[in-house]
Amino acid sequence: MADPILGRSALFQAARNGQTPVTVGKVTDFSFSASAGEIDTTTFDDAGLRSYVKGNRDITMDVSFIFDTANAGQKDVIQSWSNTSGVDAAAANAGGVLDFLVKVDGTNSFVGGECFVTSLSYSTGDEDVQRVDVSLRVMGAVTWDFVV
Repeated sequence: MADPILGRSALFQAARNGQTPVTVGKVTDFSFSASAGEIDTTTFDDAGLRSYVKGNRDITMDVSFIFDTANAGQKDVIQSWSNTSGVDAAAANAGGVLDFLVKVDGTNSFVGGECFVTSLSYSTGDEDVQRVDVSLRVMGAVTWDFVV
């Protein structure tokens, strides 16, 4: 039986579209959800049993991290929300598209492709650090690599 992979071994990498993804630092939580639509194809011939075909697929990701102004990966993710990029956020990034890569054990690819930020939340408190929570929608074709 293979050893379990610790959650803290995972890496989430991102970069504005066309750039090489870099590690988004100080991640505290990460989730990846894939689903597919169901298209009902039941007919009278199915003897009272439903039949389906798979519809469109949908992938979302949620990432939480401790804010670090020096982390380029965090900066690209945050700037994706406003469709900008660059040191001063003055450059346009059409559609806020990001290239991303998720590595389950820190070295092997799990999935990679393009995504954009659908929601961004910033929070802090008197006895806390500054935190950012981001939801991302994956778009287009993705590369899956389950070889670990």
